[in-house]
Amino acid sequence: MRILNLKLDANQNKCEYPTEDSILLKKCAEGDELSWQQLIKKYSNLVFNICFQYTANSQIAEELTQDIFIKVYSNCTLLSKHPNFKYWLIKTTKNRCIDYYRKNRLNNNVKSMDSNPVTLKSHDTPENKILLTEKIRQLHKAILQLPASLRTVIILRDINELSYEEIAKILKIPIGTVKSKLNRARVELFKVLGTFNYFNSF
Repeated sequence: MRILNLKLDANQNKCEYPTEDSILLKKCAEGDELSWQQLIKKYSNLVFNICFQYTANSQIAEELTQDIFIKVYSNCTLLSKHPNFKYWLIKTTKNRCIDYYRKNRLNNNVKSMDSNPVTLKSHDTPENKILLTEKIRQLHKAILQLPASLRTVIILRDINELSYEEIAKILKIPIGTVKSKLNRARVELFKVLGTFNYFNSF
């Protein structure tokens, strides 16, 4: 498993203007249980959704989410000084998922996918459930076939709805590269799914 890089740059050793996250993390480090619950409530869905889109298995996604938040809790003091905790959290989640995928792919131990996403919206009516479940299964299967770099941008942009600027900062690549990778990912999904508007159908 990749060792998480928690070291801050010399010019980023503190938050000049404490953010809501830095305040919550500082309180967490001091043992404030309410602040910890607020932090989990704020970010648990985001982390779980990224994990689920990489693994297509809700049980594994839950385990990875717990693992990530354990690491957050263990490093609350240092993370409270991070200039942007959200970016760190998304990047760490992405790296953890990639590590899991590579390890289990090499061991031929990738568990079967299920159909319990929480980010995709749907009309929750009985007549739509069977069709929706099959469409979600096809979508996850197609996403998992993408190279890791393309899978990341489409998960962050089309599923978690981050801006191009946010993705560029998280991945440390130019906005033009983000758009290029996203276009390639969408083309690859089109080859499998037959539409560029697949996400709009949920």
